[in-house]
Amino acid sequence: MAVKVQCSFCEKVLTVPDAARGKAVRCPACETKIPIPLGKDKPLPKKKKDGAQDSSDAIASLDLSKAEAASASICRKCGSDVDEEATECPVCGIDLATGDVGATAKKKARGGPDPDLFFKGLLKDGFKFLGKNQLLAWRSIVYSSVASLLMFGSLFMYLWNSTWPPQYFWALVGIVAALSIPGWYWYLGIETIKLTMEKKDKFKRLNYDFFMSSASGIQSVVWSTLFVLPLQIIPMALAYVMVSIGGYPSFLYAVCASVGYLFLLSMFPIVMSHMSMPITYPGWMIWKIAPIWQRLLKPTVWWTLLTLMLCLPAAGIVGTAAAISGPKVAEIGGVMLNNAAIVRAKYAFENRPKPKKGMAPAQGADPNEELAKKEPADFNLTPTLLPMGLWILACAVQAFMMPVILRMLANFTYYHKSSLDLITRAKEYKYVAKEKLDEDEEGVEKPMQVKDGAVLGGVFVLLGIVGGLLYGSLFEVGIGNGIIWGMCVGSGIGSIVGWIMGVVAAFGVSVAQGFLCLFVPFYIVYFWSKHWEESKVATTVCGTCIVAFVFSSLILFLVVLEPNQPTTDAPPNANQPPAGIAPAIPGAPPGGANPPAAVAPANPAPPAGPPAP
Repeated sequence: MAVKVQCSFCEKVLTVPDAARGKAVRCPACETKIPIPLGKDKPLPKKKKDGAQDSSDAIASLDLSKAEAASASICRKCGSDVDEEATECPVCGIDLATGDVGATAKKKARGGPDPDLFFKGLLKDGFKFLGKNQLLAWRSIVYSSVASLLMFGSLFMYLWNSTWPPQYFWALVGIVAALSIPGWYWYLGIETIKLTMEKKDKFKRLNYDFFMSSASGIQSVVWSTLFVLPLQIIPMALAYVMVSIGGYPSFLYAVCASVGYLFLLSMFPIVMSHMSMPITYPGWMIWKIAPIWQRLLKPTVWWTLLTLMLCLPAAGIVGTAAAISGPKVAEIGGVMLNNAAIVRAKYAFENRPKPKKGMAPAQGADPNEELAKKEPADFNLTPTLLPMGLWILACAVQAFMMPVILRMLANFTYYHKSSLDLITRAKEYKYVAKEKLDEDEEGVEKPMQVKDGAVLGGVFVLLGIVGGLLYGSLFEVGIGNGIIWGMCVGSGIGSIVGWIMGVVAAFGVSVAQGFLCLFVPFYIVYFWSKHWEESKVATTVCGTCIVAFVFSSLILFLVVLEPNQPTTDAPPNANQPPAGIAPAIPGAPPGGANPPAAVAPANPAPPAGPPAP
């Protein structure tokens, strides 16, 4: 079999016989000696026997000018043989067409798993993970069922009580119990990602803490609020235009809100990947998550579709419960609220303040009197048993689906770790004299910059605008007025947050600077000017929000709160006499003569006192 080699000097490609392996030939163009590599199974040349013909003499007698290959399949970089249909060199990984590093070599240089393998057997691996952690699903059923019963019991006690201290207590208990369900899955998702990154698939021990789960539930609700408000601006604005101007039905609001929540769900794998790292703050910033989401759109959409498919059974059960028993449960709740109002009215009417001796009773009827005459109505809680049972059934079904969903989420993190911009460890600061630390080290936390402060201030303003838009839509304030009020409130809160960040930075410099910024008015401005590097983020946040606050305040006072000026072209009062003429006194005779004024008695009688009780 012929061997193709390339001259290292003039890059001519030669074809030599197989017998030339292990020898060296000269290039016919530049006379450069070219070594011929041995084959994989080619043994080293044996020592020639006496009388045997030297093979080098036979090779030297070859006419190599006729050995040039018109089309050679050889790597231009390492000279290795490649197949005629190959696009990359199997040895050095170079792209034979462009000369750049090929796709296979790039994957090897990445050092992690191939991201294309994420789509292969994703659902199958999730169910295999469920099979190895079945106890985790049963534990989730117990936790969610207990929390649900506690939530329903707290709701009943809230409706049954009529005074605010017990109502607030039971409302707090119900909220804590309700938050423990999503908080448990939030915590479980983080632990599943950590387990998968260690290339393991079974939990040895996983502790449950009710209050820790409730705290994680608060974390999930706050994150959802921060992300869903910006994502809902465009869909809800479109729905408002279509409903108010186009005359479309009101359920279009729910459709557009669902579109916003789909975007939120598709960003959830990226966010949880950051939440499982030692440095979690990128997961709270939508402007950092959005570019990653755009870069990894295909795997996030695939995970979202599979997650929606796995959530359909539980969603169907909850929807069935709402359709069957929703009106009855709402009616029972209305009766209980009305009974609580009657009890409060009876108590207020029976304990109304008595008039003091010698004082007349208060004029007008007591507003609680009419409601106090009514009696609390009876109600039957039997219709609530079916929705409660269906809710617990939905929790049980979802408890078996969540390990599968979270395993798929963990695989997303595992296969796309290099593209998620994860901060895997915090920056370690070492005080070394005359030595500059490298702040651009990969995988190390980087300090926030001025643009991050500006974006954070803009987030406060944007949240205020969205909140004002919702407030103006729900109440009879007006969309424009609500937006201006919301912008004013949001920028005001952002200014306070920026000031607090500045005070914290001042305490980081020295305790004296911190107390001066805290108690001396406007000293923080001097601190910002002298310590820019330590307070640039706080200064940018506060400055952005102050500009927005001044702008919204000007609009508020000049447009929204402008007093109504009386118009100058109003018709004169018909009863008002012309200028220069005294007004007529009622009962006066015609002709303009006024009757004489009555003379007041010298000693007027004292006014009559209040009637005797």
